Amino acid sequence: MSTEEIERPNLVHMNGKYYLFTASRLWRSSNTDATKRANQKVGDSVMMLGYVSKHLTYGYRPLNHSGIVLAASLPSNWRTATYSYYALPVQGKSGSNKLLVTSYMSNRFQTAGPGMSASPAPTMLIQLNNNDTTKVYQLAANQNVWHGTANDFSRRLISATRSGAYFTRNSVSTYRFITVTSNQVTHYLLGKKLVKRVKGRKYLVKATYTTNAGTTTYLSLYNAKTGKHVGYINLINSCAASAFGKAHRYGRKVTIRSNRYAIYRNLNVTPKPLKVGRGRYFAKYYYKHLNGGIYYSLYNLKTKAWVGYINRKATK
Repeated sequence: MSTEEIERPNLVHMNGKYYLFTASRLWRSSNTDATKRANQKVGDSVMMLGYVSKHLTYGYRPLNHSGIVLAASLPSNWRTATYSYYALPVQGKSGSNKLLVTSYMSNRFQTAGPGMSASPAPTMLIQLNNNDTTKVYQLAANQNVWHGTANDFSRRLISATRSGAYFTRNSVSTYRFITVTSNQVTHYLLGKKLVKRVKGRKYLVKATYTTNAGTTTYLSLYNAKTGKHVGYINLINSCAASAFGKAHRYGRKVTIRSNRYAIYRNLNVTPKPLKVGRGRYFAKYYYKHLNGGIYYSLYNLKTKAWVGYINRKATK
């Protein structure tokens, strides 16, 4: 095989052999009419190439006779299109001849839509056979799995059809909160089935994802207090939630002493904050927010008009 582009080499030593993997694009290797037609239909024709040798510096032969270990079957402007494959040994006894393959889902030139940053892709699983061929499992693990075992992989992230792999992302412009409404095991967090008192928990939603040709929507959940990404949940297993609990009567005068904190009119979303001058206000109530903060509900001392919410740390 000859190509004008071969990049990102990755070497793995396993079972007495050296396996060399690289990334490339088919259309960089041929200008035939068939290749051009395939590239127009598929979009980028990326692939992971693999070679094997008993020696580190010479004697490499292509795996599968052709060298192709993984090949794209999706257009490059799909959100689930991947590239930059990196192979790592699977841990544990069951992984003695298996590799997990990480990559990224890119959005070069915003082809998959505006505002979608590149992201680690789900991790794939392949097997190295004794006859220098490979097997690709119809299994995948969550993003950022670098040291997984065979038990980390499932069919949950695999689509049965090509159209089912079409996956769009919509940013939630005003962050909202949800409450999990079910303990059913049809939704997942951190790749694990939710079986431990998940019903009733509240999370912050920063994005929504649609798959299965637009028929299924998943929410991307975050811990409101730590900001850590938690995982995904099917929209049907959630309902809208308030970011703060009940109002606690406070009834004291407070002075805003810092301009670092802004006034908010709604604690359930993240709208454009309002600026407010330093001075004395009447804090009629306080609320405990899911992010761990305590917010006062402020009123103008002269007009009695409601001003908004502010973090307690801004006052004295």
